[in-house]
Amino acid sequence: MRRGQIAGRRRGTPALAAASAAVLAVMLASAASAAPPADPTAPVYAMLGDRVMVGTATVPDINGRSIIKLQTQKGDWIGCAGAIAAYGPGGGPVSAECSNREKLIGQFRVLSDTSGYGAFPTRPDHVPFHFTYGLALKDAAKHLGLQAGQTLVQGADGVVEVVGASPP
Repeated sequence: MRRGQIAGRRRGTPALAAASAAVLAVMLASAASAAPPADPTAPVYAMLGDRVMVGTATVPDINGRSIIKLQTQKGDWIGCAGAIAAYGPGGGPVSAECSNREKLIGQFRVLSDTSGYGAFPTRPDHVPFHFTYGLALKDAAKHLGLQAGQTLVQGADGVVEVVGASPP
């Protein structure tokens, strides 16, 4: 057998080219059929004191990092953007910077691969700031520090509000 021959055939023969093309076609077809997620973001709901904020979080990447963006819906507009990073099954750090120049640092807990909740306890004005991501509105309300009897509802105009018993 001469150098460059495999079982009597030379490298680069039509049979080898056809086999390579078939493998490539199968790989491309399977990649094309793997549709991207319908919505690569998850809803974010937050309470800044008594103000509701809404936004989105990106689906976590392979390293467990997501980008989170949220804003108030009523009153003085405040927008925040930051990152959450799950470093294990329990959760991890979250940080955000807001349009009012406030820098927030907190922690969050993972509920599933695409959901969790947390808080920013380092606010200088001591106003509580709780948030959730990837949860339906009624499930999010459980983690936002609402008073007994309060819940969140989304009106026909899309605005999310706190309804129910007011604190005394």
